[in-house]
Amino acid sequence: MASRFPMVLPTLHFLRLDADGAAISDIMHSVQADSLIALSLGGWEVKAEAEESTVDDQRISQFPSLEHLILDKDMPGLDVFARSFPQIKRLTVGARCDLIHMCTDTQEDGRGGASCSDDWEQWPSLQVFAVAGFESASDLMGLPNIISKVKRGGHPIRKLMLPKKILDQAGVDDVVELRKLVEVEDFSIDWPNPFDQY
Repeated sequence: MASRFPMVLPTLHFLRLDADGAAISDIMHSVQADSLIALSLGGWEVKAEAEESTVDDQRISQFPSLEHLILDKDMPGLDVFARSFPQIKRLTVGARCDLIHMCTDTQEDGRGGASCSDDWEQWPSLQVFAVAGFESASDLMGLPNIISKVKRGGHPIRKLMLPKKILDQAGVDDVVELRKLVEVEDFSIDWPNPFDQY
């Protein structure tokens, strides 16, 4: 059960939580970290019937500086996290997620532009998306067209980090077209290293 009074950690910048969904939720409800910029969640489970109760809009006020969310588990959908952390600029998913569904929901707006799907609109500040979970290079087919529509719709996405193996297997034309739209790099967990400067 979460504490009624949050533990205030004003200088905490990076936090890694690895436990079952209920425990992580309780811990997150118990922490106020105004300087937190990177949050990594491992062991998280999102169940359809529990989506509303495990994560909520309170996260925004508890982690107002959060920019980078790292998720280690397979994610059936990212909307539960988007509702709690809409301000993030970097999203790293170390397993499968609904990137393809998120992309294919983008619609033409009838004026030659694109209307971002609700999934993209939930992440209005997302600039860097790193995802490891691709079954095959065919998952990338059509991605340049989708990213083009998303960018025409005004979304600030500027970089995709994808598995090297998939990029190597993908059609050259798709990768070239994708690189014209966004930076494309090999996937890495991209965990911040504050001690690099020392």
